[in-house]
This record gives sequence, structure tokens and C-alpha cells, in this order.
Amino acid sequence: MRSIDTATLVGIAFSVGSTSLAQVLLKLGMERPAVQAAMQHGSAIPFSRAVILEPQLLTGFLLYAAASIAWMLVLGRIDLSLAYPFVALGFVLVLLLSWLWLGEVPNLPQIVGSLLVVSGVLLVAAGRTA
Repeated sequence: MRSIDTATLVGIAFSVGSTSLAQVLLKLGMERPAVQAAMQHGSAIPFSRAVILEPQLLTGFLLYAAASIAWMLVLGRIDLSLAYPFVALGFVLVLLLSWLWLGEVPNLPQIVGSLLVVSGVLLVAAGRTA
């Protein structure tokens, strides 16, 4: 097992941050009128065309691709059992981004749950790097 160095931590942060931002962009893109109309049409061809032409959706897909590359680099440097718990931070980041950009105000259980997630990730990371 190798410990987490700065480059690996940056890779983790980039991957988790990119996938979280991608989720927000996918949500925003799916709410666009052209995409909604294509979904109502019920056919895969108009929907696929609308998705391809929607910049927010394309950007979300590209962020997922970049995050996947960064994640592969992370996995090449540290144990999966050390790296993977950090993915849970995406739940917290999506909650925060959804509040800031989408106006989805978190409720008390979501806030408490997010604090538990962060605590759990810190506990796992501290136990593996000690």
C-alpha cells in the first residue's frame, strides 16, 4: 500500500469535482426545452440529436471522460480501498452545487448525512494512511 501524495490527492479532487460538476451540467442540460421536447417525442433519434446539440450535456460528458482518466491515474498510484471512499465526497459536493446552482435547498437529514459521509471518508483515510 502506498500513501496519498500531493499529485494523487489532486487527481482524486479533480475526478470527484469533475464528476460532481458533470452531474449539475447534465441536470441543467436535461431541463433545456429542446431536450424536454425530444424526450416527449418518445423516439431515440430526436432525443439523441437534442443531446448531441446541447452544450451543457456535451460538457458534462467531457468532464466524465476527463475524470475517468484522472481516476485511472489515481488507481495506478494507490490501493482501490484507499481511493474509493473519496468518491463518496461527490455526494456532498453535488448537494452543495445543487443548492448553489440549482436552488435545491438541502434539508436537515441531507446535511447531517453529508457530515457523516465526510466523517466516514476522513476516518477511512486516516486509518489507511496511519
